[in-house]
Amino acid sequence: NQAIVFASTQIECDGLAGDLQQAGFDAVALHGALSQGLRNRRLMALRQGQVQVLVATDVAARGIDVPTITHVFNYGLPMKAEDYTHRIGRTGRAGRDGLASTAWLAYGLADVVMQRQLIDKSDGDLDYRRRLGQNLDAMLALCEMVECRRVGLLKYFGQTSSACGNCDTCLHPPETWDGTVAAQKLLSTVYRLRHERRQGF
Repeated sequence: NQAIVFASTQIECDGLAGDLQQAGFDAVALHGALSQGLRNRRLMALRQGQVQVLVATDVAARGIDVPTITHVFNYGLPMKAEDYTHRIGRTGRAGRDGLASTAWLAYGLADVVMQRQLIDKSDGDLDYRRRLGQNLDAMLALCEMVECRRVGLLKYFGQTSSACGNCDTCLHPPETWDGTVAAQKLLSTVYRLRHERRQGF
């Protein structure tokens, strides 16, 4: 089995590949700062089974067609659902051989903050940055959803589907809690304190 680990930056790619090598994996990085010759050699090594784990950025991994890739790890948060779909599609090629495939996504608040900062610093105008923000919000909604992820992803692209029965939320539905009453009580308390006691927050 082989895997692709998607990272957000070139520096992160190099660092993760180095960490995986130290842990005993045959891992290499693939990103735009590498020469075309080196990228080609690393892709050939992946296709020939000499590389176990490819750590790549989104742009560098476009068009990779390696049937033995069975696992995709999203180490960095994708900017939008289209990027996520491209990433997990790398395991779709394994389906030709009937192999099981796994897509995994890990992200934290720092990833969201970094993506927002990249959007704020982008060269585009306000409308462009607003669209990027909407794309990121849609990606976060997909990450945080409690229903079937396949249904949510297809809905984003204007399609309908029934629950897949295979994603993490289908196999292990997250516990949910209706916080409406608690939120109403909190807002009521804030309102009363502000108006009756003139307490500020």
